Amino acid sequence: MPIAINGSGTVTGISVGGLPDGIVDTDMLAAKAATAAKIGDGGVIQVVHALKTDFQSTTANLAHGNAVEISGMSCTITLTNSSNKVLVLMSLMIGASQDTTVGGTIRRGTTIVAQADSAGSRTRNTFGVGNGASARLWRMTPVHCTVLDTPGTGTHTYTAKYGGNGAATIYINREGRDLDNATDTCIATSSLTVMEIVS
Repeated sequence: MPIAINGSGTVTGISVGGLPDGIVDTDMLAAKAATAAKIGDGGVIQVVHALKTDFQSTTANLAHGNAVEISGMSCTITLTNSSNKVLVLMSLMIGASQDTTVGGTIRRGTTIVAQADSAGSRTRNTFGVGNGASARLWRMTPVHCTVLDTPGTGTHTYTAKYGGNGAATIYINREGRDLDNATDTCIATSSLTVMEIVS
């Protein structure tokens, strides 16, 4: 077929591969026009973010399997391709009423997406940290966790659960003393972010 420049401004007759290499550059692409298939492995094609700005507390004992869901930190993502992965980034600010171990799990629905291997009767968590709060109730401990999940096709909701040990009260986004008139009292934010990664 001969190449023709039509009156409508379109060009016909060019076969696949008929343009010289390099003739189409980034500037010629419309904004956000590249599809997942063209982005390549490792590319981020969508991001869902949940920011928790309020407080939460629990006396849930991890050793008894009573961890509670962190409210306001839920991310729902629909994968564009069943082979793609989901990168989960969690950031928590934790306070406590006394010395304790804080731990929890990241979940896709009811499935824990990353969990420590079984070791005796130990509680199997995704994340954990020791919080030394005795005589230091002003202390908050940052907890960061990264998980790469392969959930398969469909829509998936990611959440996190947390708890402590003993009789400790575990706080999110505030310290243990919570003094309104103290100029050095600290409050903070926590977040959950999920990204679809081309794979």
